[in-house]
Amino acid sequence: MSIDIRYLAGFIDGEGCIEIHRNKRGKDYFNLRLDITQVYKPVLASIQKDYGGYLIRSHGPRPNKSSRWYVEWSGEKAKDLIKLVLPYLIVKKKQAKLAMKFPYVRRGGDPRVRHRYSIEDRKLRKSIYTQMKKLNRGRKKT
Repeated sequence: MSIDIRYLAGFIDGEGCIEIHRNKRGKDYFNLRLDITQVYKPVLASIQKDYGGYLIRSHGPRPNKSSRWYVEWSGEKAKDLIKLVLPYLIVKKKQAKLAMKFPYVRRGGDPRVRHRYSIEDRKLRKSIYTQMKKLNRGRKKT
């Protein structure tokens, strides 16, 4: 089964989450994430096959319930996929537009070399994190 980009956009609108993940290891570290959660694995497996990402089984406490699955993209891969679906999004269009402003330092050459963000980029990343959190407030994450 090949997944059309418009179908994927609708799926993200209904079952997806566009967020900035904050990891507090010393200094604030922010990372863009896109995930889609669902109990029906085959459709997520098709999405993962066509668009990459990681297909993961959720191990949360859900007695007497079906397993949940999610496919996740992070960093530049998330941003690239959001850019593809952006024209077709309705519900999550504001989050997607905000995600497009989230700066990444393009890595080149040696992957072991950590790239540092400028003070302006760090402030912008934190600001976008705060704005995204407000946009997602009140939305129930599955």
